[in-house]
Amino acid sequence: MATISMASVEELKQSKVGTVIRDTELRGFQAKRIVSGVAYAYEYRDGIGRKSKVRRVPLGRHGEITPKEARALAKDQARNKLNGRNPSAERSELKDMPTLADFAEAWLTEREEFAKLQPLHARPKRSTISGYRTLMRCHVGPAFGDRKLSAISHSDVVAFHKTLGRTNPTVANRCVQFISSLYGNAADAGHIKRGVNPAQWVKKFEEFPMQRFLSDDEMMRLGDAIRIAETTGIPYMPRPVKPGKKSKHLATNRPAYVISATAADAIRSIALMGTRVSENLDAKWTDIDFELCFLMRHTKTGFRPILIPEAAMEIFRRMPRISEYIFPQDSDPTRPMTDVRKQWVAVRKLAGLDGVRLHDLRHSFASVAIITGGSSLAIVGNLLGHTQARTTQRYAHIGESPARKVLEKSAGRISGAIGSRQTDSDVEGFEQ
Repeated sequence: MATISMASVEELKQSKVGTVIRDTELRGFQAKRIVSGVAYAYEYRDGIGRKSKVRRVPLGRHGEITPKEARALAKDQARNKLNGRNPSAERSELKDMPTLADFAEAWLTEREEFAKLQPLHARPKRSTISGYRTLMRCHVGPAFGDRKLSAISHSDVVAFHKTLGRTNPTVANRCVQFISSLYGNAADAGHIKRGVNPAQWVKKFEEFPMQRFLSDDEMMRLGDAIRIAETTGIPYMPRPVKPGKKSKHLATNRPAYVISATAADAIRSIALMGTRVSENLDAKWTDIDFELCFLMRHTKTGFRPILIPEAAMEIFRRMPRISEYIFPQDSDPTRPMTDVRKQWVAVRKLAGLDGVRLHDLRHSFASVAIITGGSSLAIVGNLLGHTQARTTQRYAHIGESPARKVLEKSAGRISGAIGSRQTDSDVEGFEQ
C-alpha cells in the first residue's frame, strides 16, 4: 500500500499487468496497472461485514485525469457512500437511463398509436401530439435531447425558458408544459422517482390571447373570396420582387388555384357554427341529427351537442355523401380532412385578410352572438363549448354587458352632481 501520487503511478507503470496500489489516506481509492496504462477506481462494500458484495466504480485512466483529480472523484464517491447512496447502483441506473429524446419518441409514438385505435379515450389528443413533436423538433430536442432524464436540472429548464421567452414567451410556456408532461410519464414508466420534475415550479410568462374579430365588410369579402376560390379560382399573384433583385426564376403565369367544394364548405361551416376546426373536419354523417339540427361530437371538453344553424344545415343537406366523413380528403375519401390551412391562406389573401387565422372565425362568431343576439356570456360559452367561464370572459367587453350598464348609470349620476363642461353658447347666455 502507498499514497497514490504521480511518482507512485509512474512506478506502477513498470509493474506487471494486474498490480493494484491501494491508497493509504483514502480508503477504497486505488490505481490498477492495465494493458494500456493505469486506471483509477473507487472500491467499497454495499453492506456491512465481509459477506457484503464488493463494488468498484471506475474513475478514469491516467493521462485522461491526474492522480489529484482521481482522488477528488474518489472522495465524491466516498461521500455518497456515507450518505447512504450506492455509487455503483447509481452508475448502472444512469447507464440504463434513457435520453430525453429517446423517451419522448417512444412515449409520443405509443400515445399516437393509441390515439388512432381509441380516439375518444386518447390523452393527449392527436393534435396535441403533433404539437409536441413540433416543440421537440424545434426547441426541446436541440436543448435537452441528447441528455439523460436524470441529468436535466430545474435551473437548466429555467434558463431554457428565459432564453426562449425573449423571442417567443408563449412557445416557451408550451415547452415547459411538454417537459413537465414527459417527466410525469417517465415516472409512471419507472425511469425516475415520482416527484422528480425539473419543469415544476417554473414561473411561466403571462399570455395575452389573440382576439381578432371580423367586421361585416370583412365577412362579406370572405364570402366573395370563397365563392371565387371554388369556381373560377384564385388568380396567380407572383411574390413582389425586392429592390435590386431579378425575378427571372419566378413564374410569370400560373393557372388559377381552385379549392374543392368540400374545403369551401368546411370553411363556411366553421364560420357559421363557431366550432373548433377539428370538431368539424373529423365529423361523420352519423354525428348529425338532421331533425333536431345538432352535431354530437367528442371534443377536447368531452361529448357535447353542437347546435347547427339553418344556414349550415342547408350546406350539409346539399353536400354529396361520398364517404362516412362529412369532409373527406380529396385524394382519399376514406379519411377525413386533417386541415384546410392551405385553402384558408389562399382565400384570406384574396379577401385581403392577411394575418387572420382560421380560429379567428370562432372569435367572430362569439362577437356576433353577443352584439346581434344580445346573448349572455353563459349562453355564448355554452355554444362555444367552454367549460370555464373565464374563457368566455374575454368577450365581456363586447356589446351591452352588465358592467357597461353600471358604468353608465354611475357616470350619469356623478355628471348630474358635478355638472358638465360649459359650451360657448352656455357662456353667452350667462353673460346676457
